[in-house]
Amino acid sequence: MILHQGRFNGVQLLRPQTVALMNQNQIGDITAGIAKTAMPERSNDIDLFPGSRAAGVGLHDHDAAGPNGRSAAA
Repeated sequence: MILHQGRFNGVQLLRPQTVALMNQNQIGDITAGIAKTAMPERSNDIDLFPGSRAAGVGLHDHDAAGPNGRSAAA
């Protein structure tokens, strides 16, 4: 739906302007960082995309390809 400017199965669910705002950086130059585990005996820390900036609406902005094969965002 986000890739199609708010449309899903031919139905407009979000306005294109809303999707455009979701793709803009809303919180400045804050990096996403590492999510530390609360239970190290059961799980590891996680770094989904090293050095990516959090966009503030559940999206990450990354200008360069990642170390594990993830491509840069357009």
